[in-house]
Amino acid sequence: VSFLEPDDEDTIQENASLDLSESFTLEAWFRTTEGSGFTRILRKPTANGRQNYSLLLQDGVPSVYYDRQPSGVVRADGLGPINDGLWHHIAGIRDGTQDSLKLYIDGVQVSSVYVAGLLPLQGNEGLFIGNGGIGDSQQLNGDIDAVRIWNRVLSASEIRQNQFRTLSGNEPGLIAAYDFEEAFLPNPELDLNQLQAVSELSGNHDGIFTNA
Repeated sequence: VSFLEPDDEDTIQENASLDLSESFTLEAWFRTTEGSGFTRILRKPTANGRQNYSLLLQDGVPSVYYDRQPSGVVRADGLGPINDGLWHHIAGIRDGTQDSLKLYIDGVQVSSVYVAGLLPLQGNEGLFIGNGGIGDSQQLNGDIDAVRIWNRVLSASEIRQNQFRTLSGNEPGLIAAYDFEEAFLPNPELDLNQLQAVSELSGNHDGIFTNA
């Protein structure tokens, strides 16, 4: 799906299953030529402009990022800009067992930071794709596809394999997947009847597109 106009975003309403803590994996495909400032691929905000987790670009450099309890930020950054207009796969992994936050680009680990005791800040805001949230101008000017959220650590081989395949929705630890051809929320706690449908998505409808 393209995010090319101001305020383009997809909003997924708040659900406790989307709040991540000890171990998780975030994935998405994206392409952009945006080259300045912060641009968000996905973001789960908390109060006061902070976040439970985020995949983003800063001046074209990819990053997985979260605000930690009680204050401060934790991030793992890429090696350089990848705002070249080509499709790239990004994956951010917090491994509570190894106390690490890792960033993968196109199936290759590019950074890892030590995060022992640095748990993500929790909140009750919705999940935003293509922007940082209501009133947030950090929109990604480009395209996003295959956004996936897991409540477990994916191995390096799983990252390499999953980026090129369509998921069934029954994979262990898969909380949500937004492929923008069909979207599904395999976690039974995410009641689709409580979420507004989006005509752009077939099958189970679970988000709210704005201008996209």
